Amino acid sequence: MTYQKIDKPIIESLGIDTYQRDVVTLPSALLQTALEAKLSSLPNSHSAEGSLHLSFPQQVSSGMPTEEASISGINPEQQDIPPTQGAKTTLGEDINQQAERLRRALMDYGIAIAGVDVERTQIGPRVIRYWVKLQPPAGRLAEVQRYAADLARELSSKSVPIIDNIPGQAYIGIDLARENPQNIPFEPALDELPRVQPDKLLIAIGMNPGGERIKRDLVRLPHMLVAGSTGSGKTMFLSTLIMSLAWRHLPKDLELLLVDPKQTDFVIFGRLPHLRERRVIYEPSEAIDALKTLTEGEKKRRTSLLHEAGCPNILEYNRRYPEKRLSWIVIVIDEFADIMLTLSRRDREDFERQIGRLAATGRSNGIHLVLATQRPTIDVITGTIKANIPARVSFHLPSVVDSRTVLDRTGAEHLLGQGDMLALLNGEMQRLQGYYAPFEELEQLLNNLGVH
Repeated sequence: MTYQKIDKPIIESLGIDTYQRDVVTLPSALLQTALEAKLSSLPNSHSAEGSLHLSFPQQVSSGMPTEEASISGINPEQQDIPPTQGAKTTLGEDINQQAERLRRALMDYGIAIAGVDVERTQIGPRVIRYWVKLQPPAGRLAEVQRYAADLARELSSKSVPIIDNIPGQAYIGIDLARENPQNIPFEPALDELPRVQPDKLLIAIGMNPGGERIKRDLVRLPHMLVAGSTGSGKTMFLSTLIMSLAWRHLPKDLELLLVDPKQTDFVIFGRLPHLRERRVIYEPSEAIDALKTLTEGEKKRRTSLLHEAGCPNILEYNRRYPEKRLSWIVIVIDEFADIMLTLSRRDREDFERQIGRLAATGRSNGIHLVLATQRPTIDVITGTIKANIPARVSFHLPSVVDSRTVLDRTGAEHLLGQGDMLALLNGEMQRLQGYYAPFEELEQLLNNLGVH
């Protein structure tokens, strides 16, 4: 047998790029360790700084694109980061990384998910909403909600995320607090309100995580209950509500009855020509007298006019008789609970009865209520009041019990404050960010309105 000499083959390193391109199914941590061990034994394998940096594709969810993802809902006007290419890349990388952490955390707690859709991620003024698709039958919303506090810890979130179904979509939304929250200016939302509103009372409510400004017609609501603890943004919301109404309606078309027992929140509106009593009401006893005048005087007069004209409501009456048009009346009562607590038992029952009558029958007569309180206890917000006030807006509240009292569900105890709200409007629950309107801006708007 003859042996033939064969030259020893030259074996070369495949290089880092080859590993990155082809070996993508291995866990990144294992691949990183193997490559560092291999390359450390080779000459000239380290950079000048003596460190090795490897990057791996992030697999956020199976079948869902993750690299250079287009993050929907990012409004350049809302972002602190300048709209440069580098800034967009950094923002996209942060979203991808957090989405991967969220996916891993959900799987670690045994929740079956189909993936985190990074392309649908919405960046709101105060929260980032991640869209997660559950894998039935094991993946259930209740399971995810049960681990909300644990997810907050795993994701280093400032607060417990609010988790709920996204209406009309096969996803759940997980809201995580932004590192750098932003205020939303009020004036652009005010300018978007229609100049002519003969049959509407449009209110600028706030902005959703997708960057959409939300407004609602108080005529359709038709009353509203607002709750929130100190510093939650409740008073500023009431100020923007009043300004929204006065901005697009003349005094002959709109009357405002403002009750402010703290004697500070509505003082800036004392100059409005829309005020029914020509002033803001501060004393609880005066508030009761004003409500009695409405229920026993004005309401009866309007009911009689509608009956004689054969009209079911004020909308139809104003359409038929534009020359005899009846004005809208909006009653805004701040610190409703404080008024109740300062009254005697007899006066308290009388006050509650007036509120109940207006809430039950005021809509057809063009009388609308907005009640606000920072103590939403069941002895103040009774079943009768809640039944006749379907629209609810809750800012941060201290307990689950308070949240259930206002919204009939949990969640308000996890809100971030400073205008972050849950709004139940027309039967749909939304998370919104209220508008920022400091005293100076409101004063300037009133001056522009011709109020001196």
